[in-house]
Amino acid sequence: MDNKKSKRMIAAGFGTMLSILIFMTAVWVSHIVENTKRLQEIVLEHEESEYVFQMRDAAYDRAIALHRMALMDDPFERDDEYMEFKSAAESFIKSRDYLLNHNLTAEEKSIWERAKPLVMQGSRVQSEAVQKIVDEADIEAANELLLAKVIPTQREVMTELNSMLAAQKRQLQNELLRASSRNQTTLTLVLTLGLTACAIGVFVAFSVIRNNDKAQQELIDARIRAQQADHHKSLFLANMSHEIRTPLTSIIGFAETLRNPGQKESLKESAIATIIRNGKHLLSIINDILDLSKIESNKLEVESIPTDPMEIIADVESIFGRLAREKGLTFGLNIEFPFPKRIITDPLRLKQIIINLVSNSIKFTESGKIEISAKVQSDLQKLTIVVRDTGIGMSADAIEKIFLPFTQADASTTRHFGGTGLGLTISRNLAERLGGELSCQSEQGEGTQFKLTLATGKLYDNEMYHSFRDFERLDNSSAATEELTLQGRVLLAEDSPDIRELVLLYIGETGVDVEAVENGQQAVELAMEQDFDLILMDMQMPIMDGRDAIRWLRKTGNQIPIIALTANAMKEDVRQYMELGASGFLPKPIDKNQFKSMLGQYLPMSTHKAKRNVHNDIADLVEKFKRSLPDSIQQIKQALQSDDAEQLSFVAHTLKGLGGSFGYPEITRIAKILETNAKDYDMEQARRVAGELIHYCENDVINDVLNG
Repeated sequence: MDNKKSKRMIAAGFGTMLSILIFMTAVWVSHIVENTKRLQEIVLEHEESEYVFQMRDAAYDRAIALHRMALMDDPFERDDEYMEFKSAAESFIKSRDYLLNHNLTAEEKSIWERAKPLVMQGSRVQSEAVQKIVDEADIEAANELLLAKVIPTQREVMTELNSMLAAQKRQLQNELLRASSRNQTTLTLVLTLGLTACAIGVFVAFSVIRNNDKAQQELIDARIRAQQADHHKSLFLANMSHEIRTPLTSIIGFAETLRNPGQKESLKESAIATIIRNGKHLLSIINDILDLSKIESNKLEVESIPTDPMEIIADVESIFGRLAREKGLTFGLNIEFPFPKRIITDPLRLKQIIINLVSNSIKFTESGKIEISAKVQSDLQKLTIVVRDTGIGMSADAIEKIFLPFTQADASTTRHFGGTGLGLTISRNLAERLGGELSCQSEQGEGTQFKLTLATGKLYDNEMYHSFRDFERLDNSSAATEELTLQGRVLLAEDSPDIRELVLLYIGETGVDVEAVENGQQAVELAMEQDFDLILMDMQMPIMDGRDAIRWLRKTGNQIPIIALTANAMKEDVRQYMELGASGFLPKPIDKNQFKSMLGQYLPMSTHKAKRNVHNDIADLVEKFKRSLPDSIQQIKQALQSDDAEQLSFVAHTLKGLGGSFGYPEITRIAKILETNAKDYDMEQARRVAGELIHYCENDVINDVLNG
């Protein structure tokens, strides 16, 4: 019984509260409507006052302009005042029309009826006075008219306008009082509703307390996830410490053995080989960490350039096939022909992905086989590369983890096989940046399959391998290019004497006739005077750079194939070269075989072999480059001393192209960074990088020259 009574009381109380809330809401809505109406009336009153103010100001300005006109002797100044008079008159009429479009009160209408004839009279006499002044008929009569009629009429108009402003002010004050009263009532209502809201808040508080267990559980789950993340990080750091210390131990230990004066030569060679091998392993670990850092900061760049995927697969097979067979594994290639000779991608990153996948397969496979399969879907412009092994395999849970950074299938995997747990994370991210994806299928004890899908760009039937024999014939291109003999005439535009001489030597080996110039202007002039079969154009030259030269030649109708020869070979740069009209491009540092292969694409074969032997000449060029480095270093130091970013960029750009071309890729790598810093005017960073470049040149290159 008590329970039923309590329920009835709760229901009655809830019903009463609901009724009160409905009543208060209705009152609140009516107050809002009334307040809105009052506010609109206040706004209208304010607008009416603004128009009256504008009329009064315009009337005053008009009278002042009229007086000035009467006093001025200069006709041009009088014309200026006449324009001011007309502008004030137009402003007065415009404000008057706006005012009369409003609903005026009875008092305002009465005032306007008194003012109206005065306004008309004032306008008439002012117009009469203006006419006299403008015609210069009788300035004296105009002044008498001003004193006798214009000024008295103007005073009466101003008086009436002030009366209207006073009436509007009283009306505005009344409306404000009524709105204020209503606002007070609304405030009381809002306070009441606020108390109601507090009651609702208490109810919500009870609900929050009731749901506290759920929030506590979510907090516990978050803490567990954070602990797991910290655990993964700790495992990674411990594993990374092991991975770095292992090669360092070998490097330091074998380096110390080299200090033993009685060490046998055979042992020295073995120690040096071990140091180099472990140094490269350590470098690969550091590169993985740097790649992951670039990925997380969204600074990892990929290129889009013509790439032979078969060549990359063959390179991987030549490296890892031997390692697999040494481990007792079978290593095979399964290429589905026809297979593209050229796709548009980043060859360095594609090779990095395949190497990661194949090295993992070798690491986790104790017996059986490893196979690389590849096929192309020309209609979809997709290339698929699959790496299969018969290794230890993984569970479904482990597959979900392997693409996470710092993670392997489990801790025992790390202890047994080693590794940083970064390779697959980087590989998947690279695959996505290359327009594809990387997936995995695996079964414990049965093996693993990684499937890489990439975008290829447009494919052509005449750019396909139809068998391994086609590739084997091309695979000997390194030897073939050494004996390659061509015919034709080539125009070379290159401002760097060292690069120019190196390219001339490479071209000379093919037997081709060549003309060399130092800038784009000379190239344009010579190309218009003589016939050439191919133009090699540096992009950054004095007087006229390569871009302008290509643009000029194409505008004049010259269709000679032009190869952009440049150290700026990022995908955006290449796109610009092609849009300007370049037929292709060759990056600096110059790869000799790639350079000659490019010549072979545009120049016909010759039946006569080139007789010139230039190996000694190239060695002399390399020696000349090394001896020129002190001058380049001095230029860098002078540019830093004077904060000359432009000069610093120029020297860095030159070294970027020269270093790798003459066998010093480290110079190219550091100079590329220095050029970017200089172009960004980041002189603080440029000083640090320049110091690294100077140290390398002085200690690793120049000392070699001095020590003979």
